[in-house]
Amino acid sequence: MLLRRVITALALLALMLPALLAERAVVWPAVSFVFVLLAAWEWVRMLKPARANLAALSALAFFGLGVILAVGREPGHVSVGQALWSALVLAGCALGCLFWGLVAPWQLRTLRNNFVPAWSAVLVLASAWLAVLQLRLLGLWELLSGLALVWVADVAAYFVGRRFGRNKLAPRISPGKTREGAFGAGFAVVALSLAVYGFAPPHWPTVLPVRWLAELSATIPAGLAWLTWIAMLLMLVGLSILGDLYESMIKREAGVKDSSGLLPGHGGVLDRIDALLPVLPALVLVDAWFGWLGISR
Repeated sequence: MLLRRVITALALLALMLPALLAERAVVWPAVSFVFVLLAAWEWVRMLKPARANLAALSALAFFGLGVILAVGREPGHVSVGQALWSALVLAGCALGCLFWGLVAPWQLRTLRNNFVPAWSAVLVLASAWLAVLQLRLLGLWELLSGLALVWVADVAAYFVGRRFGRNKLAPRISPGKTREGAFGAGFAVVALSLAVYGFAPPHWPTVLPVRWLAELSATIPAGLAWLTWIAMLLMLVGLSILGDLYESMIKREAGVKDSSGLLPGHGGVLDRIDALLPVLPALVLVDAWFGWLGISR
């Protein structure tokens, strides 16, 4: 099992890194959208058969094609114009955050995934994908630091929960997750961000948590800046746990262990990105919030 996981991870890395670093800006949107479509297919196949399922997948495919065609040929630019692109990204991320802030918690409380589920998949995946594209336009380190935040939280939650976990976080949805693991995830993210902020070389302010703290410290009193920064990080960790629990609820209703077997040793694409789905749109909105307040980069 471990060997398969390693081989799959290396294969994904070999595919994603060249796409991230490609000179033609259209390469990354096209490659990343393939994974979005695969995740959408996994999501929809776990739902009860309905006409809306195919319609939702088709709508997502056409939307993605339109966005890919609108992306400019040069990295850091979009051919549709920056104002239109920003409006599309912010609207998509805002809708995604509304879903995760209002609809998803209600569904987890009631254990009812009956809020037009196929179209929910389209909204969630499209908003996360737009966020990925926007973060890449901001810079490679912006995207990688956002992804790393979720990965650190996920790894810490697993190992802390496995070692110290006693109190179940959501036993009806995912019996393996514990409150201790959630606490460990928050602690690890804050501690690592503090370490990066304190010891990183000067060119690292493009790492999102580091830049946020630097900008807050330059704008508001130091104590309030630190409290705000920690609260933002913990909010993002909470969203990552929410995304994980939400996919667990869908799999529980479908009676499956993994969303698919597309990634040997890892399950499906949705299993790998579930914690990222609510965090990525939030990262974009938080970063935009600094701009709205007049906090410059």
